[in-house]
Amino acid sequence: MPMDPIVVRAIARYVEERQLEDGGFFFAREANTPSAEDTFYAIETMLALGLKVPRMERVVNYLRGMQKADGSFPSIEVARYVIEALADMGVNYDMGRGFRSWLLSNSVHDFWLRSKSQIALELFEAATTVLRITDALKEVDVDELVRSLSSFESEEGGYGVKVATLSNTYYAVRSLWNLGLNVSGACEEFLSKCEVAGVGFSERPTTYPPVISDMYHGIWLAKATGYAIADPDGVRKFVLTFMNGNGGFRYFPEMGISTLENTYYAVESLSLLEGKDLAREKVESSLKGLQQAAHKK
Repeated sequence: MPMDPIVVRAIARYVEERQLEDGGFFFAREANTPSAEDTFYAIETMLALGLKVPRMERVVNYLRGMQKADGSFPSIEVARYVIEALADMGVNYDMGRGFRSWLLSNSVHDFWLRSKSQIALELFEAATTVLRITDALKEVDVDELVRSLSSFESEEGGYGVKVATLSNTYYAVRSLWNLGLNVSGACEEFLSKCEVAGVGFSERPTTYPPVISDMYHGIWLAKATGYAIADPDGVRKFVLTFMNGNGGFRYFPEMGISTLENTYYAVESLSLLEGKDLAREKVESSLKGLQQAAHKK
């Protein structure tokens, strides 16, 4: 069921009102400094709605400005936001001579490969996304990456540092998907434990109520693994309860401020429920120009 055009317009207006003069975005309208993270969420939200990114030339220049002169980025997370956003907008951008050496350097590679902190899997997903988009998977040991991921697997069927969580399971399975593995049927048992009938998904089997990121993580996992959501229409209706009057979405179902991140989770969740395709082939074909530009270096 397509989103109501009135809802689409309200969301688009919320996003557009949070764009700053340099093209970047930030969730607080009073701010004068954008962030790569919020800019990514704004871009992906507009694209998921089937709309043009406002003032795209300024947006592209802002994102390009995140990369340092030596080809590096402030972090692997920032690199992911910039590279994925540019690729999804169809921008053919040469990453430069120093980018691949930075990406594959020990200082970057070792951190997200060997780290066992609470954010390890989130960094892993960001890094494998960059590797996939820039066609650099052939230059890393994929088997080693898969072995490292398996060390986070829980007896519950999910992934986590100490206990399995829905978010960490999402980061792990999406990393495997980025690496080109077949994830059909993965984490089915854990996903079923986290499903709340007629509502969606929660971070842990005993956690309630679900927050908007839980909804997105669970819905993406269901789509990628072939898990059948019990009541898709009920889930769609529940996602819409997170919407505030300003067109943005909040973190909790009953109260909270709108943010671009929460709005991204909501819109992507609705798009996936409507049948958005996750096929790597479709994604990779749209990134061909970016991959070719990066591969030249």
